[in-house]
Amino acid sequence: MKIKSHKITIDEYERGAIITALVELRNKYISEERSIAFLNEVILKVCGE
Repeated sequence: MKIKSHKITIDEYERGAIITALVELRNKYISEERSIAFLNEVILKVCGE
C-alpha cells in the first residue's frame, strides 16, 4: 500500500487552531478510553517535532 503525503501552507493562527482541535479530540478519546497513539503522532507532526 502506498502512503500519500500532502503539504499545506498555514499561518500560525491556523496552526494553533489545528493543534487545539487535535488536543480536544485527544482529551475526548482519553475520556472514552480509546487509543490516542495516532493522535499523539499527528500532534507532534503539526507542532514540527
